[in-house]
Amino acid sequence: MLTKDQPIRILNAKNDWNKIKPRTHHVEEEYLGVYFKTLIEHRDGSSFKQAPYSNNARDILLLFMFAGVRLNEAQSLRWEDVDLDAARIVFKATKNGSDYHMPTGKILQAILSERFRLSYGEHWVFPSDLQRNDDHVKDLSGSYRTISNKASMHITPHDLRRTFGTVANSLNVSYPVLKRLLNHREAKSSDDVTLQYIQVSQRQLREALDEIEDSYCKRIGMTQDEVIKSLLQT
Repeated sequence: MLTKDQPIRILNAKNDWNKIKPRTHHVEEEYLGVYFKTLIEHRDGSSFKQAPYSNNARDILLLFMFAGVRLNEAQSLRWEDVDLDAARIVFKATKNGSDYHMPTGKILQAILSERFRLSYGEHWVFPSDLQRNDDHVKDLSGSYRTISNKASMHITPHDLRRTFGTVANSLNVSYPVLKRLLNHREAKSSDDVTLQYIQVSQRQLREALDEIEDSYCKRIGMTQDEVIKSLLQT
């Protein structure tokens, strides 16, 4: 039987679309220490090579934990968009349609500095390990599974973005700062008009990022400096 109206119009009129609930999976508070310790102790098979792609999976997962950025933003990051002197990253053309200028916390700054030391003129912060392939890393799912198995929990990159937001909230990071850290699009609703008058400084963002890093460290009884020392050991 033919219908007079298009199915999509009927669904819109009846508001009968199947609503997909937002995912909520993240590293829960009681397991944060276990996962973080597993991550900083992980070394991939290329560690001894001191190659530009060494420890891609570990370092990019730490970037998610420390900065809450999205997968495609991290994977395609170029060195030309990292200012090590100013301790700042520019993520270009992000999901919300604008560039995101993000300062780096103490540990993340050390990770990036070490990766730059080993970059040997490479364009990408996380380059592919495929020979004769001048491209950024595309698929680290195997390494992610290895790390998840070591920690006895299945964790994806976006789970770590949710973890970042959850930890920031637990530290009472203000809503304007948290929204800026997650690089969410400015809402058009009248409920968010006040936020348009609040300018968040790079100093505020950096302080929040350092506080988030420090909270992870405390869960494993280490300082930021001690974690940096552990990460830089080959």
